Amino acid sequence: MDKSELIRQKQDLIAIYNTSLHLLELRQARNGGAVDVRLSNQIENMNFLISQLKQEMEDLIRQATVDAPYRLWTAAHHLQKYDYFVTRFADEMRDWDGQAGDFVNTVLLSLKKASLAEHVFWARFVDDQWQIRLDDEAISGEFTQMVNQNHAYRELLLKACSRPDISLAVLGENVQSCVVFPFPDSPTFQALVFLNLSFETGIDTTFGVILRAIVQSTEGLTRSQKPEAIEFAIYNGLKRSFGLVSNWMYGRQFHLFNQRLENMTIYFEPIIYLDPIAPSLFGWEALARDETTGRSPGDLFAAAELWGRNFLLQVDLHFLQVAINNYPLDYQDPKNPRPMRKNLILPLSVNVYPQSLLHPKYFEALKRLQVQGHMPLNKLYLEISEKFPTPQVDKTYKNQNETEAFRQQLLKYNQLGVRFSIDDFGIGYSSSSRLSRLGPALVKVDRDALLDLYGNFTVEYIVKLALMMPGDVGVIIEGYDEESRFSLQRLYEVGVRYVQSFYFGKAKPRWEITDRLERAVHEEIVNALKGCI
Repeated sequence: MDKSELIRQKQDLIAIYNTSLHLLELRQARNGGAVDVRLSNQIENMNFLISQLKQEMEDLIRQATVDAPYRLWTAAHHLQKYDYFVTRFADEMRDWDGQAGDFVNTVLLSLKKASLAEHVFWARFVDDQWQIRLDDEAISGEFTQMVNQNHAYRELLLKACSRPDISLAVLGENVQSCVVFPFPDSPTFQALVFLNLSFETGIDTTFGVILRAIVQSTEGLTRSQKPEAIEFAIYNGLKRSFGLVSNWMYGRQFHLFNQRLENMTIYFEPIIYLDPIAPSLFGWEALARDETTGRSPGDLFAAAELWGRNFLLQVDLHFLQVAINNYPLDYQDPKNPRPMRKNLILPLSVNVYPQSLLHPKYFEALKRLQVQGHMPLNKLYLEISEKFPTPQVDKTYKNQNETEAFRQQLLKYNQLGVRFSIDDFGIGYSSSSRLSRLGPALVKVDRDALLDLYGNFTVEYIVKLALMMPGDVGVIIEGYDEESRFSLQRLYEVGVRYVQSFYFGKAKPRWEITDRLERAVHEEIVNALKGCI
């Protein structure tokens, strides 16, 4: 058998394996956040086989004595054909950034070069006229006049933009000559138009998903964004629309995600112990913040939840390490923190996704922290949100409850001294049976969420329910403010002993926090709890 036939056979086999791989990934995606170790192992094995076959095929090609024009198309998944386009677009954005004038021109020029189109323009319908921004400013006026005077162009744009179900429109029989991608979510008719698009792009409606991600992440091309941020948004858009992406896209997004994580830090928000005479700081919650803006990186968490287990684990490992590195503090010299005496260290609460607790890497990270001795783990609370379902444990006994199986996996953390708290109790996947099985040391009740869902009396009910659980359970009310329908006195009377709120103390970087309550907050709590025993 000659090498050409061997290459074709291996290529066919790779295509079959890719199909099997994507079926396995689809099963994994349907599990939501649940961890299926056997399925994960099958996916890893399939990836290994595919990479091995690709290497063998490349070796055969290098050994071939004649130069044959082999086309190495090995992907069964249709998104892989866009790997090259997205890469070229991101590279062009980096090359043109700062050289092409304003941001709109940068995007248009990058799209033109990446798609090998003759022209790319941005069209907006204002005052019964189409306003055109072309990749070549010198002829923008000429194109504006041409589009507004040409009945075919004008009608195509209007019809494409006026229907929310249209994602791609073409003019004439030649699909590549004029391709319109409308944006129905815009307040005015807007579209990106490609003239004489290269056949190499292999255009279809998926291309519209990519363009929509570019437009949405830049707020209609009005907000300047770094190329990496736009590329990040593109992969999110494809993942959200199709569920699965090519292996290359997954790897590239994982790289971009970790780059963004490196710019994330921790702020500390106080948890206050309520007492009629001597309210005090109970501890701190470590909250994720962007180092540059000081804001919560909500889009980063949304991306982690979209992409699944590996991304969630990276988030939890990063913020666990950063939180511990920044804590505990020497309050006398906060700009040059030194380890405090162990008995003076206040409890620290760190958020964690339930899935990460089943991963060996997270447990090993905590064991390393224990060995380092920077912070005693019996002062650490791992905070699990009730917004997420209980992750599926790989090995469960017959008729064993999922929550009970998960709790058994948490026992090894308890042996390290770590305790658990439940966040967002009362919404999502929470229930009294789940709460009792997990055996948390603290339960956090979000006042606003409960009011929105159930009405005024549910907070008291949830507090009483939590306090009836076995063990010494503390209840934290989160989101309290002066407009709250529940007075501190009433909350104290039903058993609440902790409160956490921007109203009593906003999250701050480590060099701004102190070891005691502000005097005004102390006085307000004492006055509010007058008469309480």
